[in-house]
Amino acid sequence: MGRKAERRGYTYWNLALKAGAVGTDITYTDDPVIRDHAIGKTREQMGACYPMDLAVAYSLACVGPAGSLTINGLVNDYTRKATLMMTGKVGYGKCSNPEVESCGHDMVDTFVHTMPEVLCYEDKSTRTKYLHFAKVYPRQHMHDGVEEDEARQRWQLHTFRSDSNYSCPYQVIFGVDENGNPHEKMSAFRKHYEEKYDCKVWRQKTDGGAIKAYKTKGTCLWEDDNEKTCFHHDSEAIDDWFLIKEEDDPSQFVTIWKSGKGSATHNGWNQDQISNSLGWGYGTNLSRERLVLFSTVARNLTHQIPEKEVIKQIRKSLARMVKWAGGRSLVEVIDDETAPLTKYGKHKRTIRTQYKWSDWSWVANLDTFIQDTRSKGRKVGDRVCSKCYSEGVMDAYGNHTCHMDCNEGWLYDKYESKQSYGHEIAKFRWIPIMGNDKYPVGHAKEGKYIPRAHLFGYSSWPNMKLLFDAPEKADAASTMLVRASQQLGATVVNSKYDEQKQSRTPPTSDDLKEIGLSVSRIGPSSSKWVTLTPDTEPETTMTAKQMFVKLMTGSPSDWDDAKVLFESCLLTSNERYMGNIPYSQRDNMELRFRVKVVGNKDSKRVRVTRPSVVEQEVEELTAEELV
Repeated sequence: MGRKAERRGYTYWNLALKAGAVGTDITYTDDPVIRDHAIGKTREQMGACYPMDLAVAYSLACVGPAGSLTINGLVNDYTRKATLMMTGKVGYGKCSNPEVESCGHDMVDTFVHTMPEVLCYEDKSTRTKYLHFAKVYPRQHMHDGVEEDEARQRWQLHTFRSDSNYSCPYQVIFGVDENGNPHEKMSAFRKHYEEKYDCKVWRQKTDGGAIKAYKTKGTCLWEDDNEKTCFHHDSEAIDDWFLIKEEDDPSQFVTIWKSGKGSATHNGWNQDQISNSLGWGYGTNLSRERLVLFSTVARNLTHQIPEKEVIKQIRKSLARMVKWAGGRSLVEVIDDETAPLTKYGKHKRTIRTQYKWSDWSWVANLDTFIQDTRSKGRKVGDRVCSKCYSEGVMDAYGNHTCHMDCNEGWLYDKYESKQSYGHEIAKFRWIPIMGNDKYPVGHAKEGKYIPRAHLFGYSSWPNMKLLFDAPEKADAASTMLVRASQQLGATVVNSKYDEQKQSRTPPTSDDLKEIGLSVSRIGPSSSKWVTLTPDTEPETTMTAKQMFVKLMTGSPSDWDDAKVLFESCLLTSNERYMGNIPYSQRDNMELRFRVKVVGNKDSKRVRVTRPSVVEQEVEELTAEELV
């Protein structure tokens, strides 16, 4: 897959921010969420483009959805800096840091050569000795029992500096340097080993050791000072915006990139414009005097640039953004109605023509998110109940709350939370405490989940749809059924035979439990069976428990009261279906509200509907009876 095309000179929002072509604040609002989204959305829309395009887009975003600017109004410090950058003489890349000073000591740029070890060999057949280079090298530090001073002396003997790069050691000891003179140090080197081994014959071997060489910039005066950095020796490189002085004319600056024909390049080229344009490592091999940080001269240079040049670049930028790639326009043009018409019937653009940023569609949705996020100062985990509120129940901080033994009220809940441009954008709702919270610290059931709202019925639900408001009543009803069964001589299928009584054993309570008469909780099929909007006032709203009981046992008017509250409920985006009920039918209470045996995943769910009114039969009277 090929890389995305760019143009030389393109940059990115974060780099433009470093150069001062865009900013971190907007003028039309103080709200940090709106600010960061306005900048973030603008940054995403722009992507990689010329510095002036970013400066213009940022300037238009600053004045907000209701604001607009003329071309003259777009002339500011951001567009002035962008104009300087559009010259191509300001480039981004890796260079040595010119803000760092040099120590002034041993400032060279050359090679260090290391000569191999020298061995003496005696030919036994001719009884002659000769010297030659081995394939090993002396070490700079102590080794194999060699004292530190001795090791250092040998290292100094075997090394020399030269701008030329040598490889053959025999060439060095018998040759001349770049100036045509014998190597002074190597003459001493040769004399040392000739005297040491009492031999002046050197046998050149093609398979012997070669000279090792590496670049050096010398020994820094601040080598042992960890708090100081030397421009020459440390070569501390930074990524930033630079101007580079011409080597022959320091009053002029190098052109780093050019626009126009032939400036097309690949994605990422502009991450290091200096190296990609002038050569790899170019910026790290320049003298300190030729490097200028843009940030240190930008303010002064912006005051020197002619305003007409800034306006010229702004016009070009607006023309690009009005006809942005993909057929979309990022800038809306508000015509000057007093301007003459073109042959196409449009007003000519004048100094009074207004321009505004067009991408503000996100503002309305964001306002809703912000209102939800900051709604009424509620806190996640707040427990509110109208019953406890009327009784004046308070928590340890003096806030109204639902008592730990009540739990009939509402719990403030956060859902669909996400990070957007550095801010949490969340939705909130009220959900029933029962089924969604745990018993608090200090309670006998600490840490256990509070059962969801419920009435009592039997495990045979929904075959037996009886409901009771207390388990004792359900137990009493089943006990009465046992006694009636016994008195009426009922027989349980496959029951045992009592020979003493000459009959099957009578029904017992255990028999009734086996056929589905054990007491069970009957409650909503979901713990979040109803969710209220964050602006609901639970202090003055019926509790979740009251609402449930009215729906299950109340009158038609009770049902209607609960239905009004129910139909205002919220659903999360991942609750597109409630069972098989689509999100579009969320207001249909008869479809959404269902009950089951709580805690039994296999229990059948039953729809709950509004109770119908019993029709009263009216006795028809004869005419004689009416007299």
